[in-house]
Amino acid sequence: RADLRSQEKLYGPIKELLSEDNPPRYRETSFADFVAYFNAKGLDGTSALQHFKL
Repeated sequence: RADLRSQEKLYGPIKELLSEDNPPRYRETSFADFVAYFNAKGLDGTSALQHFKL
């Protein structure tokens, strides 16, 4: 069973790899937010990642 801290942790681009020439392509999100969006979106043949793109 996952604890609450792992559900609240933000996942996103590795900050050390970002620069003006290499900006982030996706916003940070928690696993809980990703799963909630994925479940609400359903299986429609499109990627759930598009929702998190900047």
